[in-house]
Amino acid sequence: TGLTTAKHVEFLDEAVVQIVSCRRFLKWTYAHAFVSDLHESQQQLFDLHQAQLEGTLERLSDIMENTAWDEYTRRLAAPARGFQDVRSQVLGLIDVLRAAFASL
Repeated sequence: TGLTTAKHVEFLDEAVVQIVSCRRFLKWTYAHAFVSDLHESQQQLFDLHQAQLEGTLERLSDIMENTAWDEYTRRLAAPARGFQDVRSQVLGLIDVLRAAFASL
């Protein structure tokens, strides 16, 4: 078998689930922000958290969309260092998004 076992790439499914969940959640934050009657300081805090969530989500989406995953899956050796670096970035961003949702 090649380098890519299910264990090596299961994080990809997790990333997609987080992206979908986050986009779904953010969609409703825009509506909430529009109809809510927050004080200025509360609105600024809400906007800051929304922007941080958007930024993290966009970084994760960018990695998932623009990484040449097929180059990693065609190799016949152990996972390359580049793969491990990208995997670590994706897992880190997933953790940040999970923590953000857990704190809501």
